[in-house]
Amino acid sequence: MPSQDPTHSRTLTVTRTLRLKVRPESYVWLNAAGREVNQVFNYCNEMSFKAATRTDVEQKWLSGFDLCARMAGTSYFGRIGADTIQSVCVHYAQKRNAAKRPKLRWRSSSGSRRALGWVPFKALSLKRKGMCVRFAGKCFRVFERERLEGVKWQGGCFAQDAVGDWVRRERRSRVHIERSPAAARMPCISSQEKS
Repeated sequence: MPSQDPTHSRTLTVTRTLRLKVRPESYVWLNAAGREVNQVFNYCNEMSFKAATRTDVEQKWLSGFDLCARMAGTSYFGRIGADTIQSVCVHYAQKRNAAKRPKLRWRSSSGSRRALGWVPFKALSLKRKGMCVRFAGKCFRVFERERLEGVKWQGGCFAQDAVGDWVRRERRSRVHIERSPAAARMPCISSQEKS
């Protein structure tokens, strides 16, 4: 049985986010995929609003699982696959539950109030291929690709910033951090104690 002595160092497991900028030759494809993601998000928005505001016995607050089941078999989209559609449905349900509203704001793909591009992915849909990463049949080259060596990711997204550049964000699994015994004994200072 391990000792319970507080002077021993402890290992913390933390999930970190890795951000890598995508090279500009993929921006056209990512913009088109972002429009498709917006269409899926808006369809989930409309479908869940209609289900939540029905006046008969079939009124229901759709979960992410329900939305994924209703989107099963969708083959209209040419760039994004089923795993991306499922990620969008689950993300939509989580955001709607957090807002506690039956309907969220539409994600528009054009105009002055357009939503920034966002293409989620699951860990299984990414593959390393030489110097690039393959997603949905397209190779993406990134800056600082040496940071990808030895990384096991859990999932993430391609996200667009306000300038129009695309960044690949991914969650890294299990980064181990050693805490020294002195750091374990230090008291935390709250914002009220500082002032």
